[in-house]
Amino acid sequence: MSESPRASDLFGPPLVALALFIKFFAFNHLISAGAANTATSTEATLAVLVFFTVWTYWLPGRFRFAALLVVDLLFSLVLFADMLYLRYFHDIFPVSAIFYSGQLVDVHGAVTSLIKPHDFAIFAELPLVVALWFIRGQSLRLRFKHGFVGATLLACVGLFAAAFVQVQHDYPNALSSSVVRVSCGQVIGALPYHLYRGYRLAVSRFHAPPSPQQVAAIAHWLAEKNPPAGPGLAHGDNVLIIQIEALQEFVIGRRINGQEITPNLNRFAPHCLLYRNLYGQTRGGNTVDAEFMTDTSNYPANSGAVFVNDAINTYDSLPGALVQRGYHTAVFHSNSPTFWNRNRMYPALHIQNFYSAGDFKQDDVVGLGLSDRSFLKQTLPRLEAFQQPFYARVITLSSHFPYNDAAHLGHLNVGNLAGTRIGNYLENINYTDAQLGTFLDALAKSRMWQHTVVVLYGDHPAIRQENRAALLRYLGEPNTDVAWQKQWKIPLFIHVPGDKLKGTPSITAGQMDVMPTIADLMGVRVETAFGQDLLRATHGFVVLAGGSFLTDKAYYDALNNRAYDLASEKPIPVATFATQRAEAQRSLDYASLVLQDDLVPALNREFERNGSSEELGRRRHSHHPGTRFARRGRGA
Repeated sequence: MSESPRASDLFGPPLVALALFIKFFAFNHLISAGAANTATSTEATLAVLVFFTVWTYWLPGRFRFAALLVVDLLFSLVLFADMLYLRYFHDIFPVSAIFYSGQLVDVHGAVTSLIKPHDFAIFAELPLVVALWFIRGQSLRLRFKHGFVGATLLACVGLFAAAFVQVQHDYPNALSSSVVRVSCGQVIGALPYHLYRGYRLAVSRFHAPPSPQQVAAIAHWLAEKNPPAGPGLAHGDNVLIIQIEALQEFVIGRRINGQEITPNLNRFAPHCLLYRNLYGQTRGGNTVDAEFMTDTSNYPANSGAVFVNDAINTYDSLPGALVQRGYHTAVFHSNSPTFWNRNRMYPALHIQNFYSAGDFKQDDVVGLGLSDRSFLKQTLPRLEAFQQPFYARVITLSSHFPYNDAAHLGHLNVGNLAGTRIGNYLENINYTDAQLGTFLDALAKSRMWQHTVVVLYGDHPAIRQENRAALLRYLGEPNTDVAWQKQWKIPLFIHVPGDKLKGTPSITAGQMDVMPTIADLMGVRVETAFGQDLLRATHGFVVLAGGSFLTDKAYYDALNNRAYDLASEKPIPVATFATQRAEAQRSLDYASLVLQDDLVPALNREFERNGSSEELGRRRHSHHPGTRFARRGRGA
């Protein structure tokens, strides 16, 4: 006698499809900031889920159950990752991040702090699906014909195609390779977008390389954009870059309950150029994106991290330009050398020595690793021992998310913010500021102080979407998208020996601009820089993911094709930004080709054929009036 069928044979596929649809529908609603789900995201999500469950009717019962469990578990894990990623990055999980998911072991503290008990409801239907396997009944025999299943699958494909076409019509930029992923999820649904990006990632591996004409166009654009190297105000001096974990601009000069949050950085500021309108431009690589931009002035990868995906490329970098002038280059970071693939990427950036976890005595661990106190204390003697001139980057760690471990080490009374994410962050950054004060004071007494340019900045903003309302409330700002965008800033301090440059320029800047600015001070030029030299710039222009951008007075949102006055936050006509929109997209497209196709060698050959990019830049900038600060007394 044949065995009676199981309930999972008939009810498994629709149960899994329904459960997954409810979860992804809710998530789509969440990332749409409370707005009603668009018809296209609902349509596309439903089509994908029905397709991936209905096809299992073609399988024998025992295999159907296993296939359904795999589909359910896989899609639920994707949603789980999206939830956590959204809390930290205000974005959805990038497909390429799968390739470096092993790093979660190193940051498990930060990851587990994101998880909330109710998150596990994402897997609630799995026990029911398993229970159906144990239920049998004669009345549950399947009568489906292959043709019916095939027709359903074709209908799903048609439904998805219709949704895709509608999105392309309504949001022409939404599915571009450089747009913010969460914005794509809003218009087509998170799960359909993941599948689309997976397809694009696979196709990108087999695309045709740029034509010689395209390479020539990029080279010409870069040569015209980048002015020739000047004499260099700090020519021959050391360069010390201090990259502070999660240092956000709003803490500088701010008090809470009568106490300065960053008293030592406040004390350092009058001796520096302090850029307070500098926006973070990191993407999926976060900290290493900041490193990449400030070494190369190239945009981060559209998905994933350059350090992981493109470590075999050739790069023109500021360390490389200085090595050619006899500089010694090094990086100090107390994390594992393999974390973010740094041990492989640094040689590509012309970093000669990397001092990592094994090179430091682990005598005082805070959060993810060695405390800033011990790390900076152990770093200073090594800097003093270096043969000069040198280029060194020092990367702190104690102020890393979730800001819990160092909070109790700060000496800040945060009042009713105690125990909150923002309160912990303020206490944490106060601790890091104290360590920086000790380090900078010792540095000022060392023999290298009078011959060292010190550049200090935050690697990326600290407070993320989950705490958006709380931060804006604390700052006394309205909870609007424009107000939130205006908080996406990190401070940049540049100290030149002898306090030769001081002031607080109002120009709008981005992390891409850090490297060309330092290169100007050193009297060198990196031909393939996409940012601008802030010492010579007359106006700000910061390109964000997807073609959005900021000027000194306005913010343009590419996804929604809207523009806003930054001061009043009121909408302004988009038509007035046609030139900037085209320039922003050209910059992103060119940068993507340079990274994706490893074009730096081809660009350098093109420069050589045209008499060098230095000469091309000199022709373009032959009537340049000089540096911005020279014209304005260096104190603008």
